[in-house]
Amino acid sequence: MKMRFRFTIAKKLALGFGLLTIAVLSVSTLTYRTLDENLKENEVIVNIYRPSETRLNDLYTLISTSKMLIKNWVFIEKKNDTPDKIKLKETHSINYPQIKNQLENYVDRWGKKEKVLYEDISHSIDTLFEMHKSIMGQLNSFESYVNVMTIFQLQPRVEEDGDVIQLTDKILAQLDGLLKVQVEVVNAANKKMKKSFADFQQSILTMGIFLFVIILMTAVATTRALVQPINTLKLIILDMGKGILPRKRIRIASDEIGEMGVAVNLLAESLKKTSEFALEIGEGNFDGAFEPLSKEDVLGNSLIIARDNLRQAAEDESQRKKENDQRSWSAQGLAQFSEILRKKTDNIEEFSAMIISNLVNYLDANQGGLFVLNDNDENDKFLELTAFYAYSRRKYLQKRIEIGENLIGQTAIEGETTYMTDLPDNYVHITSGLGHDNPKSLLIVPLKLNEKIYGVVELASFKPIEQYQIDFVKKIGESIASTISTVKINLKTNELLKESNQKSKMLAKREEDVRLSMKKVKIATANLKKREKIEQEKFSELEEEFKETRKVLNEQLILAKTELRKEKNKYDSFIGALNTSVGLYELNMKGDYLNVNERFLELSELSIEYVQGRNLREFIPERILRSKAYKALWLGLSRGRVHTGGHQYFFAEKEKWFYEIFVPLQNEKGEYEKVLVWANDISKVREQEIELKKQIEFHRNL
Repeated sequence: MKMRFRFTIAKKLALGFGLLTIAVLSVSTLTYRTLDENLKENEVIVNIYRPSETRLNDLYTLISTSKMLIKNWVFIEKKNDTPDKIKLKETHSINYPQIKNQLENYVDRWGKKEKVLYEDISHSIDTLFEMHKSIMGQLNSFESYVNVMTIFQLQPRVEEDGDVIQLTDKILAQLDGLLKVQVEVVNAANKKMKKSFADFQQSILTMGIFLFVIILMTAVATTRALVQPINTLKLIILDMGKGILPRKRIRIASDEIGEMGVAVNLLAESLKKTSEFALEIGEGNFDGAFEPLSKEDVLGNSLIIARDNLRQAAEDESQRKKENDQRSWSAQGLAQFSEILRKKTDNIEEFSAMIISNLVNYLDANQGGLFVLNDNDENDKFLELTAFYAYSRRKYLQKRIEIGENLIGQTAIEGETTYMTDLPDNYVHITSGLGHDNPKSLLIVPLKLNEKIYGVVELASFKPIEQYQIDFVKKIGESIASTISTVKINLKTNELLKESNQKSKMLAKREEDVRLSMKKVKIATANLKKREKIEQEKFSELEEEFKETRKVLNEQLILAKTELRKEKNKYDSFIGALNTSVGLYELNMKGDYLNVNERFLELSELSIEYVQGRNLREFIPERILRSKAYKALWLGLSRGRVHTGGHQYFFAEKEKWFYEIFVPLQNEKGEYEKVLVWANDISKVREQEIELKKQIEFHRNL
């Protein structure tokens, strides 16, 4: 007789637990695969794209800085080995190759689109730096800046529409685009990870339903003696299969079903904690507490790893956003203060008030003061409070601080920034409508340019001043120091121009006095000769008859000669004084040198042998010789008109500027045959004017 197959409870239980084992393995496999894929995605983000983004940001900053440095090379930095020139050379030889080598470690793992963009950018940067080196090679000495043709060719290249600046802007735009592509890749990976976790959560729910079916099949196969406790377990498990967790714990018996109750309780608690933890992760809360069931709890440990990875990604994103906000804040501040510093003013107090009020408001500080170094007297230098600002009101106070006195004076000596959060009592008070109180933080920044101190800025606030704000104030301090230097140069130049005008007027007056004296001498001499002739004729006719008269006339003649000698001595003394203080030279009406004094040879740095036989035209630029003004000058001299003005010469290829007075002289026939020229060297004043104009033009273009 053939034995009938019996599907016993033990077999059903074995089948049920077999299916349950398969379900658990499936869940574990799915969990492992999901987390493994997410870990790989996260590894790419953390180890490839995050460092790539940082290096690209460094490259963006380097190219942006090189734009400013090449402009300074052409427009401002004429001397060799200035800090900006050294920095530009280091950018070419050190900084750029270093960043490029670092990027090469990540480029191979980028996408094809990103690789193409980077290769194009790298080629453009190489081309840009070759342009830089070409410009640097042509302007490699102080003398090269004097070459007008070189400057005329190079300056347009570094202006806004020049090829160098346009290529720089193109590279910056490409770098910005590459950064955006990197951000898009990271965002896509994050979205993929979130979707993977959502699918994973759905899979857990599905496997729970499947688990419920397995447990239900196992419960039906048990004996009737187990029906009631199993039904209780069944109802709970059915609810759990629907996502409903039991509110109360199952009563635990001392048999096998009790052990099942323990397992169900643990499973319910685990699923409840896991569900809550998964929801918190989904809502972005990565700080929730969660303990896995054991070290081997795959699901719990996987969720913890996922939570940590997502939290790290969120923190990185938050930090990057914060850094971007700080960079944006600093860039906007630099642009705002560049616009403020472009405004011309010759009043240091008004300039200081405008700077300190905007600086206090932009940093959201409560009080500030600007101290400018007063070095009018070399033996009495001190810091002078030129502007004070507090709570949107300006207060004008007179305050003098000696160099080395208190924190402000010490900062001026040391040249280093001072930041304090533990201030001495009564050091400074912040006054408002509610009274006054000590500030919580104090920032003192030296206004330093090329290691020279021009002043100090003091800022007080109830709030801490962040490091990026301190760096911003230090960077702005260089621009403020540069502008203070320019304002002082303007004031000093105006004083020099006034002094020069006064000297020119005095020289013109002296010239007129000399001319009148010479005219008087000529008239007196002519009258004397005429009188002497008449007296001699009378003396010859009446020699015997008028002896006494002759004696009187001789005495008068002696007196007249004495007076003439005195006048001649005065004239010779005046001419001698002019020879020692003013350059003098004579020209014929063709411009040939006839005579020069020692002072003119000192001013022109020429020898008498070199000047003799030469013409004035040999030392004047060709463009001036062809000008209508030069032709009009000699036409006026030939008609007896005196000419005054500043003129440019090149003596032995060295540029000189003289302020000169041209006086035409007549011969006995009344014809103008010579020109007497007074010359005073104004080359230094002219150089200061040209340098000042360049600095003003540079600040306008910032």
